[in-house]
Amino acid sequence: MSKIAEVILFVAVCAAFATSQGVGKGRRSTDFARPQQPGGSTPADGQNGEFPAPRMGIIAANSDIHAALDTPLSSRTAHAGDRFSATILQPVRDSSGAALIPSGSRVMGEVTDEAPTAERGHSHLNLRFTEISLPYGQKVAITSSLLIGDKSGAKEVNLPAQTPLVIRLQKPAAVPANSNR
Repeated sequence: MSKIAEVILFVAVCAAFATSQGVGKGRRSTDFARPQQPGGSTPADGQNGEFPAPRMGIIAANSDIHAALDTPLSSRTAHAGDRFSATILQPVRDSSGAALIPSGSRVMGEVTDEAPTAERGHSHLNLRFTEISLPYGQKVAITSSLLIGDKSGAKEVNLPAQTPLVIRLQKPAAVPANSNR
């Protein structure tokens, strides 16, 4: 079969398929994958396994996240690179007041620097927060750090489990707007 005959056959098959799917009768060519219901209508997004593209919400830079440590941290025992987590205590909202991150979500972080004893006049822990893990499995990248120190000359910094933290975002964070189901 010649190339021209193959092209004509291909076009004819595509046209027949499009006609059988109702294109030209109120349906778009992008509706092929949608089953047609009686009366010629198609199901709404979110039905039959179809979901609309997720919308994104933005949590502004300098927003505060209120959380509590899940495990204790101490300048005496912590080392740079140690990972830890904290639980978010209240929903985190965007500028319109919509809750984007529900309470109970986990903030993941790591120790970036520590002074176990009163070096240079005070002991401290420097913490970096990198990610929020939402209850539905989604992950949100964040940028934030927190320096916790004791300038009174205390021998060490001890943060027991459940210590409240206020984590301030250094950069805006994009969160799927439907993450708080």
